[in-house]
Amino acid sequence: MEADGHLSITFRNGHALAMRPGLRGDWAAALTAFDATSYVNELGVASRASKTDDIKAALTAAGLRPVAWHGVRVLTDAIAADVPPPDPEALELLLRAEERAGSTEPYKWMASQLHVVAASAS
Repeated sequence: MEADGHLSITFRNGHALAMRPGLRGDWAAALTAFDATSYVNELGVASRASKTDDIKAALTAAGLRPVAWHGVRVLTDAIAADVPPPDPEALELLLRAEERAGSTEPYKWMASQLHVVAASAS
């Protein structure tokens, strides 16, 4: 990476693993998720989640520093993957609400995924 380049990554938010099962009313799974670092995603694939301190440490080790954090799937994560998208007018509102939540404290930290942009630490 060039000294003036940026890295853009998205990762599963390990601080919010209990949100999806909790919002879906699966209390046993929500309780388990509080202490988990892995989960089974909507496709049935075993996956890993990371916490922000771990991501910061990995970026620092690579000579990078986070410059922006954005939440992804803040308000829509509890919606099952097989639910069809809403009509265009409702979709526009949904996207506006997601954009706002993903960039607003404290909502962005409850997102199922976090998008971080990092730059060279030097």
